[in-house]
Amino acid sequence: KMKWRLTSSPSYLKVGRTKKQIERKKMKDPILLQLTSEQYSILHEGLKSVVHYRKSGLSVNHIIGCPLDCAYCIRHQNNNFDMKQPHQLMSDEEVVNMLVQHRYFIPHKTPLQIFNKATDPFLGAVRPHTHCMLSLLDNRGLMNHILVITRYVVTEEDMRKLNQLQHLRVTLLITFNGLKDSRIEPLSKKITLKSIEVACRQKGRTKVIL
Repeated sequence: KMKWRLTSSPSYLKVGRTKKQIERKKMKDPILLQLTSEQYSILHEGLKSVVHYRKSGLSVNHIIGCPLDCAYCIRHQNNNFDMKQPHQLMSDEEVVNMLVQHRYFIPHKTPLQIFNKATDPFLGAVRPHTHCMLSLLDNRGLMNHILVITRYVVTEEDMRKLNQLQHLRVTLLITFNGLKDSRIEPLSKKITLKSIEVACRQKGRTKVIL
């Protein structure tokens, strides 16, 4: 029986922190920072576009930066992997207005995604903005399908808020892999398994997939 293993250490796996160090840091709620003009000037063009076409729908990403260090993260493509602290580019209200005025946005039809390119929607500093964004869209009576993808902590309070939405059709996708190499996904799998348990038990009108 063949066993898969890494025979070398590609640069994208050299995250420089141990699994225990990462878990200790993740469980603290980081402060959301504002991007400085200097940081914005060197930002990849793909990250400056906070509402853009992606995966057959519109993706909203006005917060960037994540400390989870998943080696496969798409942020490698945008030269943003080293930004571990979440930074906000604009307010939730501003980005919602930008979204509904986008030329590809069709009320009740266009599939949406939120925080799926540059951060995790359930990081401590990002979580309030995830729920705020969903509430702002739901309060407009929009019935669009919206995909929320996470690798982090989903609580019973998160599920309660998701289930309170009256119009949006929310799908919560929790990512999980069984690889044992912690360089690929340093965060403990116990955290993800707990999130899956909570989400499935409290799913209500929220669709939960893995």
